[in-house]
This record gives sequence, C-alpha cells and structure tokens, in this order.
Amino acid sequence: MATVKTGITLAAEGEKEFRKAISNINQQMKTMKSELKATTAEFNANGKESEALKAKQKGLAEQIVLQKEKIAKLREATQKATEAYGENSNKTLNWKNSMYQAQSQLVKLEQELKNVNSQTERNTPVLDRLTDSQRKYETEMKAASSEMKLLQSRYSDNSNSAKAL
Repeated sequence: MATVKTGITLAAEGEKEFRKAISNINQQMKTMKSELKATTAEFNANGKESEALKAKQKGLAEQIVLQKEKIAKLREATQKATEAYGENSNKTLNWKNSMYQAQSQLVKLEQELKNVNSQTERNTPVLDRLTDSQRKYETEMKAASSEMKLLQSRYSDNSNSAKAL
C-alpha cells in the first residue's frame, strides 16, 4: 500500500509542478500579447504599417514557440496522469482537454502569422514602387538642376552684355 501512496504522492507533486509551468507559460503569453498590441498600436499611430507588421511577425513567432513549449508540458502531464490515474480518470481527461485546446490555439497563432506574412508580402510591392518613384523623382530633380546651371552659365554672358548697354 505504501508504494501506491508514494506513486500517487509523486503524481500529485508532479501535477503541481506542471500546473506551475503551464501558469508561467500562460503569463508569458499574456505579457507578449500585451506588448505586441502596444507596439502595433504605436507603429500604426505613427503611420509605420510595415514596421507594425514586422513587430507582429516577431511577436507571433515568439508566441508560437511558447505555445509549443506549453503543448509539450501538457503532453507530459497527460502522460504522467494516465500512468498515475488511468486513461479515463477526470485528471487525465482534464489534461488532455487542456492539451487539445493548446493545440487549437497553436493552429490559430500559426494561421495569424501566415496572414501577417501574406499582408507583408502584399505591402512590399507598394513600398518598392514608392522607393522607385522617389529615386526617379530625385534623378529628375538632379537633371533639372543640371539644366538650370547650364542655362544660367549660358545666359550669364547675356546679363553682362545687357548691363553694358
């Protein structure tokens, strides 16, 4: 009997550690989401959509890493609960449910990252066109400036001739 109690005690202690680890990951995820919202809002307020998208890409990638870590912990907790309490125990089923919810959240995060990547790709051609237009404008302005200098040097002699008259 003592062996059974020890096994259950170890499982309960392990469960406490898993809950603490999951809670820590959840807190990190909340912090990252808040930071991502603040950063995105700041960039959008300043009209820097491309920088907002880059920040969102980075934030989502970090959240995906944490979510995968969470799933691994939940998978381990499910396995330990199955060993300690059996496949159909409430504790095991609760861990499984949490794991499936985390997997669902991972799919949502990955889809959101995919959407942000697509949006970034769509915006890149626009930025490239703007950059090309700016370069063309600068080239035309330099050419106009050169022409003005040429005309100025050509007609500066006429100015001197007119003064002499």
